[in-house]
Amino acid sequence: MSRGYASLDYEPKGYQPADLVRLDLLVNGDPGGFAVSGDPPGDLVHQSRDLCIKMKELIPMQQFEVAIQAALGSRVIAKTVVKPCART
Repeated sequence: MSRGYASLDYEPKGYQPADLVRLDLLVNGDPGGFAVSGDPPGDLVHQSRDLCIKMKELIPMQQFEVAIQAALGSRVIAKTVVKPCART
């Protein structure tokens, strides 16, 4: 137990191998970044779909359609589209 500020002393044990997957994010076909996940492939599809939907909410409407894709290697596993704004 401590009162006020407590400190923690630790030493790293070392590195351990992990099965990581690189998920590329494409905006209109151009690389927009990437995410790394250690989840099984079934969960990766759901996570990439959720990530595309979150990006769709962040990207504002343009005068043209904007495609947001999540790709595993060269295979696209999730896609959403930001619709163009209406012309008046």
